[in-house]
Amino acid sequence: NFKWSALKCGFVERHCHGMWAAHDKLYILGGRTIHTNVNNPIKASHSICDFDSYDIQTKIWRKEQVFGDAPHDISEYTVLPIHHDHDHDHTHTNPPPSNTHPDDPSCVIVWGGYTEVDQSAGPPSFESMQNKYGDDCHDFKIPYRNRLLRFDISTNSWTLLKPTRELLPKAQSFAADISSGHGQTRLLVGGGYGYGINCTPDTSDNKTGMKGMDFMDFVDPVFKEVFDRNMSEIGNNEHSTSPVASQNIYEVTIADERSFVKDIDEKQGSNSQSGSNSNSNNLIGQSSRWAWDFFDSSSDKIPALQVDLAPCSPTLHTVLDLTYQDFDFSYTPSLGSSANSLSPDTLPPNDVSTLGVRVKMVDLKGRSDLNGQVARCGPWLVDQQRYQVFLSAYEPGGPAIVSVKPLNLRVAKPWNVCDGHKLCDLLQKCENTNLCSRFPVVSMHMALPSVTDSGNKKLSPFDRLELKSPAVSEKAEKEGYMLISDTYHGPVSAKAQAVLRAIAENNTTFKHTMVCMFFSTAITNAANTKTTNNLPQCKSDLKGHKARQSHLQKHELFTKFYRDLKRTDSQRVKLFEAHLASEKQTAALQTQPVVPPKWFKITVSLDGIIPKIQRELIVSPNISMQNLHHQVLCPAIGWTNNFHCYAFRRIGKGLEPEGTGVPGKENDQSKEMRYQTLNRACQMMHEECWIGPKTSTALDTMFQPLYIGGAMANDKKLSLGDLCYGTNTPMNERGETNLQYVHDFGDWWSHTITITTFDDKTEDIQALPANVSVAHLLSGRGGCPPEDIGGYPTLPANVSVAHLLSGRGGCPPEDIGGVSKYCRTMAQLTGKLSLTANDSNTTDSNRTNYNKTVQPSSKEWWDLLNSEVRAKLNWTALSSPLDFDLEAARSNVETAIRLPKQASGNERDKLTNRDFKTGLASETNHTTIPQAPNPQDRTDFKKTVCAVCGVTVALKLCNGCKSIAFCGREHQMKHWPVHKVECKRIQKERKK
Repeated sequence: NFKWSALKCGFVERHCHGMWAAHDKLYILGGRTIHTNVNNPIKASHSICDFDSYDIQTKIWRKEQVFGDAPHDISEYTVLPIHHDHDHDHTHTNPPPSNTHPDDPSCVIVWGGYTEVDQSAGPPSFESMQNKYGDDCHDFKIPYRNRLLRFDISTNSWTLLKPTRELLPKAQSFAADISSGHGQTRLLVGGGYGYGINCTPDTSDNKTGMKGMDFMDFVDPVFKEVFDRNMSEIGNNEHSTSPVASQNIYEVTIADERSFVKDIDEKQGSNSQSGSNSNSNNLIGQSSRWAWDFFDSSSDKIPALQVDLAPCSPTLHTVLDLTYQDFDFSYTPSLGSSANSLSPDTLPPNDVSTLGVRVKMVDLKGRSDLNGQVARCGPWLVDQQRYQVFLSAYEPGGPAIVSVKPLNLRVAKPWNVCDGHKLCDLLQKCENTNLCSRFPVVSMHMALPSVTDSGNKKLSPFDRLELKSPAVSEKAEKEGYMLISDTYHGPVSAKAQAVLRAIAENNTTFKHTMVCMFFSTAITNAANTKTTNNLPQCKSDLKGHKARQSHLQKHELFTKFYRDLKRTDSQRVKLFEAHLASEKQTAALQTQPVVPPKWFKITVSLDGIIPKIQRELIVSPNISMQNLHHQVLCPAIGWTNNFHCYAFRRIGKGLEPEGTGVPGKENDQSKEMRYQTLNRACQMMHEECWIGPKTSTALDTMFQPLYIGGAMANDKKLSLGDLCYGTNTPMNERGETNLQYVHDFGDWWSHTITITTFDDKTEDIQALPANVSVAHLLSGRGGCPPEDIGGYPTLPANVSVAHLLSGRGGCPPEDIGGVSKYCRTMAQLTGKLSLTANDSNTTDSNRTNYNKTVQPSSKEWWDLLNSEVRAKLNWTALSSPLDFDLEAARSNVETAIRLPKQASGNERDKLTNRDFKTGLASETNHTTIPQAPNPQDRTDFKKTVCAVCGVTVALKLCNGCKSIAFCGREHQMKHWPVHKVECKRIQKERKK
C-alpha cells in the first residue's frame, strides 16, 4: 500500500550490520554499537556478535542460538542469500517448513567483514581474547575478516567453509549468486576494502594459516598487549596499515565435501524409492559435483598418449630422436634400398652438408668399442680437424660426445619406411634398460635488446639476436634488455639436433631438458663496458675472455645454421608460392576448368591423444589460411587466437594402420601398397613448405628454426582452396587432402586436418541451414567415447561462415607442456597417477606428501588444477577439462567470424600471469555475437564486412562496382535489389 510502518525495536541499537529474510523472519547479525558511558568515541564503538530474528507475523524479537562455527564479533560484512532451484530438485531429505515461501533462500553466505574490538575496559589481554574467540583469536590480529561462513536456514547452523586458497581479508564487498547446479554454487564477489597484495610483504605467518602476508606487521595498535608488540616498531614499519580499496571482481565456486555428498546421495536414493518428496539441506540441492565427476572419470575417458611409429608420424618425436630425414623413402620390397643410401667413401673434411647426417664409425683404434656404431654428425672442429659426433643413449657406448676423423666416418644406412617392428623393438629395449630414446626437451633463453635499428618491434627473436650496430648497443644500455624464455616439446630436425647438442649449456646435452642460452650481439659487445645495470646477470655470464669466446663460438654456430636455413627455405618458399599460383592459373585456363566446390568438409583431430579430440566443420574454400586459424579453428577447438605461432603444411596419410608392419599379418600386395603410401608421405614431407604468418611476436617463434624452418609461405595470401585444387594437387585414393596444423611451436600441438568435398547435391546438404556462407562446424569429439547423436541436429537459421554441429572432448590448456605433460596432468587430477615435488606450487613441504594421489578435497589437487589448467588463457572456468561445451564453441565461432580480421604481430600483448593466490579467478570475459550490419549504413565497412550477414572473412567484392563485399553469391543475390541502383550509379560515374 506504499506506506511505511515502524517495526518494534530490537534488543540492541546497532549499525553496519547485515540482514536477510526467510520463513517469515528477519535475521540480523552483528554490527557495531556504542557504549554510552564511555567518553572516548573511539573506545566507545565496537563490533558485536548478537544474532537476533524478528517474526513478521507475531512481531516478536528473539535471540537466535548459534549452532556450529560461531561468526564472532563482525560488522560491515557481505550477505548473500543462496536460492537453489526447487523446480529441479525432485528428491529431498526433509519436509519444508509450513511458512516456507518459494522465494526463501536455502542458506546464506557471510563473507569478510570488519571487527572493532571492545576497548571500553582498556586494551584486551591475550587471555581475554583467547577466552572469547578460542582458537580463532589469531584471526583478530587485524581488523579485517577473511572468513567464509554458511548459515543453513532450516537447521539454524553455521558452517565455516574451507577455501582452496587463502583469501585476502576484506570488508564491504558485494556479491551475487550466478547459478546453482551440478554440485556447486557459483558466486560473483568483488570490491570492498582491506589489506591488499600491493601493501603486503612476501613473508608469512604460520599462526594465521595465511600466505603472502606477515600479519604481525599489520597488528592494530590496540593489540600491543595481546601480542607483545612495541608501538615504536609498528610506527616505524615500512608497510602501511592503511586499507586498500579493491577493484577486482572474482568468481567463487562453493561445493560440499564428498563425504557429505555421498550421505545426501544415499538419503535421496532411499527417499526416491519410498516416493518421498522433501527439501535438501545441502548447499546445492543436487549432489553431483563436477570436480568429483572429473576425478572419478573412467580410464577410457582420460587422455592417454598414442604414438605412431612411422617416419612421417606427428608423434614419433615423443619417443625417438629420429626424424623423417633419417628414413629412405625410395625403398620398395622388389628393388630394396636406393643404391646410394650407403656411401663407401669417407666424409670430406669441413663439409657443412654432413651436419645432422647419421654416420657409422669405423676403424677406430683408441675407441674400438665404438666401431660399427651409428651416431649423428655434428659441426667441424677446426682446432682438432675432426667432426664432433653425438651418440644417442640407446646406442652402445652412448650417450657420448666424441671427436672423430673424417676417414673414420661413413654415411650410415637409413632406416626403411616400414621398419615399424624394429622401432618397437628399439623402444622396448630402451624401456627395459631405462634409457632415454627421445631428443631432450629444449629450454631456450634469450637476452635481446628491447630496441631495434628501425624501431620495428615485429622482428623474430633470432632476427633481434643479430642486431649489432653501435646505435642498438647504446640504446640497449639506456633502455634495457628483454629477457625471454620458453620450452620446446616438438620434433627437431636432423641438422638442428646436431647444432643444439653442440651449443647446450652446463652438460645438459643428454639430460631430459637441454638448456640453450643466447645473448644478443649487442649485449656481447657491451659486456666489456664498466656499467651495465640493465642486465647484470647476463653480463656476469659473459665476463672473462674464455667464457666470452666460448659463447661467441656457440653463437656463431647457431646463427650460421639459422642464416643458411633462412636463405635456403626462403628460396623454397618462393618456388612453392609460384608453383601454387601457376597451378591455380593452369586449372582456370583448362578446357574444363577445375572449379573449387562451394563447401569443404574438414575434420580436425588432435594428434597423439586417445580418445580423440576432434572437430568437424563445413568451410568455404575462399577462406584464407590466416583467417582459418584465427577465426575458425581456434574458437572451434578452444585455442586462444593471436597468442601463439602456428603453421600448416600438406602431408600424405602415411601412418601405419593397426596390425600392419607385423610379419605374417599382411600379404605381398598390401605390403607393397603400404610401402608406396609411406614413401609418398615421406617424400611430401621433404617437398612441401610450411604455411604461416610472415611476422609474429609470439615467444614460441624462437623455435621455428628447430623444425619448421627459416621461412614460411604467407598464409594471408593463400586460401584453403589453393591447397586443395590444382592440376597436380596431392590427393589420396579417397579424394582427400591432408594438412598438418601446428598450434604453439613450444608445446607443439599437432593436428591432422582431412579435407573432402562437401557435395551440395547429395543428402549431406540436409545438414546445412539455408544461409550458411563460409564455414559450418559439423561435429567434434574427444575426451570421451562418441555418443549416439542420431545424425546431424537441426541448425539455426542465422549460420553464416562457420558453425559447430557437435563435439566431444575439451581443448588442452595452453602452455601446459605438450601432449605428454597434458596426459600426465590429467592422470594426476583423476587419481590415476601420483604427484611429484614439481607438480605442486605449495611452499610448505611439511604438509605435502608427494608420491601419493590427491583428490578434490585436498589443497594439492586444487593447486595442480589452478596452476596447470585454470591459469591458462583458454581454461578459466571451474569445470572439467575433459568436457566440451558445444553451445559455447558454436557461439565462439559465430563471434569470431564477425570480428575484425585477426592479424599476426601482436601476440605479445596477450602475455599474462594469472595469480590464484586468493583462490578466486575472473570468469567475466564472455563475448557476444555482434549484430549483422545494417545494409543501409555501410559507409565505414563496405569492403570489410558482408553486407548481409556481417562476417568478415572469405569475402569477395561486387564485380560491378568493387565497393561492397559479400561472403557468397547467395548473399550477393539476396542483397541485389537493395544494391543494384547504387552499383549502376558507381559504374556509370567510373565510365565518365
